[in-house]
Amino acid sequence: MDKMVIMKSWLEEAEVAMDPQDFNELCGQIVRYALFEDLEKTGNPTVDVAISLIIPQIDKMEKNYNKKVEQGKKGGRPLTVNNVQIWKLAQEKNGTEIAEELKIPKSTLYSSEGWKQRKNPNYLE
Repeated sequence: MDKMVIMKSWLEEAEVAMDPQDFNELCGQIVRYALFEDLEKTGNPTVDVAISLIIPQIDKMEKNYNKKVEQGKKGGRPLTVNNVQIWKLAQEKNGTEIAEELKIPKSTLYSSEGWKQRKNPNYLE
């Protein structure tokens, strides 16, 4: 694991509930798990119980994060405009007219590649 999310509330609650030595041992175990995916029983029941509650949550959050990363690699948010259509319309109409015809905000139109390339006669080649 290169990254790991730790909920601030976990540490706040653990710090209040545990003595300082146990809390430090818990933090060390969490970091060791994050960096090396190495988890051992400490022999300290307080720390072992806390770890058994926290590690499944870390794994679940990592799984969800990785799933979102993979979805982003597949293209992210789909396009809301057709750049070719915008480019063709921009040859004859102004931005306001195009936005009204396509029923899209002008900001969406003006940020589209079709609008940015409206003066490029070779855009479709």
